[in-house]
Amino acid sequence: MAAKTGTAPNRIELEAKIIGAILNNSDVLYSLPANLTDATISQSVLARVLRAIQRESRASKLAPGALDLAAVCAWAGLDSETTRVMLERASELARGCAVEQVAGALLDQHRRSAAVELLTRSLEGFRGGDVATEEVITQVATGILDLDRPGAAEVSDTRESLLEALDGIEACQLGGSLSTGFADFDRKLKIRPGNLIVLAARPGGGKSTFALNIACNVARYREETSAGKKVLIHSMEMSRAELMSLALSRAARIDSQRLFEQATITPVEWERIAAEGDKIGRNGNLLLNTQYASLSAICSITRKQHRKSKMALVVVDYLQLVKNIKKHGTRENEVSEISGTLKSLAQELEVPILALSQLNRESVKKDAPRRGRDADGPAMAPPPALHELRESGAIEQDANAVVFLHNPFSGSDDPTAKEHGPYDVIIAKQRLGRRGVVQLRADLAMSEFRPFAQQKGSP
Repeated sequence: MAAKTGTAPNRIELEAKIIGAILNNSDVLYSLPANLTDATISQSVLARVLRAIQRESRASKLAPGALDLAAVCAWAGLDSETTRVMLERASELARGCAVEQVAGALLDQHRRSAAVELLTRSLEGFRGGDVATEEVITQVATGILDLDRPGAAEVSDTRESLLEALDGIEACQLGGSLSTGFADFDRKLKIRPGNLIVLAARPGGGKSTFALNIACNVARYREETSAGKKVLIHSMEMSRAELMSLALSRAARIDSQRLFEQATITPVEWERIAAEGDKIGRNGNLLLNTQYASLSAICSITRKQHRKSKMALVVVDYLQLVKNIKKHGTRENEVSEISGTLKSLAQELEVPILALSQLNRESVKKDAPRRGRDADGPAMAPPPALHELRESGAIEQDANAVVFLHNPFSGSDDPTAKEHGPYDVIIAKQRLGRRGVVQLRADLAMSEFRPFAQQKGSP
């Protein structure tokens, strides 16, 4: 499998190195690009091995460190002796290799091979007179864009697809969707494993606070035991200390601004902060990443944490701040790959991902606040629309649901309405459900949203 001296490694060698690196250290699996799947591997045996290892990983059965070759052969359903020899060679070949470079080189070769095949098929159809020129151009353009989309689709038979659908329906009937802690919202929006949910708002619209509320409710962070579920937050906007400060503000019922002002916290409030902090620390269900903003790092960290303890929810705050080291010509294409990768990651791990998004600037400027039905009533800002998602229409296409957080009274002269709303939580898109609106009352000073009917100061 060795390449000739002075030449670039061939595809067979690259594939062997990738599989060998995973066999030597299973953690390598979680650092691979999201679009490097078994469909990328041309050798059928190695493709089956990678598929089997990924399946074991999703079931959280993958042990850390070097993998047992006999076990891997059994997972893949392959002849143990012949395959074991092949895997031993791959393992030896991979020692000391730079996995990221090997993965990049393999994906480049895969794209080139796929592009050549795509062009060949399209030209054959054109020469045979079966395909019009415009259709050839469309096929090639769409096909080349799809090469960079993560997670190549697999064809499954009807029975397998039907069983998956029945499992999903049964899970929903048994309450299989995620509870966010907002009952009216949960009745309208069903957040299921593998879903990508996009939460969007205008700048300063409270989307980070609302997402943190949902995360804390899922984690049940105010309970000293780990009765809640694990939630991973990737924040590109706030540090860990800032996120925890907001969580403490909500738990201890203290204005978040006062936490950062000199000599404003009383001894009694300090005791309350310490007690709530102790509960959050004992609970341990909120996991934070505020250091790594690249797409590859977010995917790698999520896979590793999910392997350690299964995540119930992953939050990404927010899409437009995620960095992608690959160049795609335009920021729209870059954001398109980010949203597509997060959707594939959600499906791969069978975990819902709540991705926050900004709206474009035109959504802020397009209309001045207008009067409601009552001419003498407060001025009301128009609700956002799907086309106002910033920088990429692919966000809407990739999302299972799109939710807008909107304060119609943001331009009102009434300070109470301007600060507290009611806020509209608008379910603008839901693939397997209805659209609708839920109203919440905001108390952003306390970093909290609550049902609108619930009065201020209620538990």
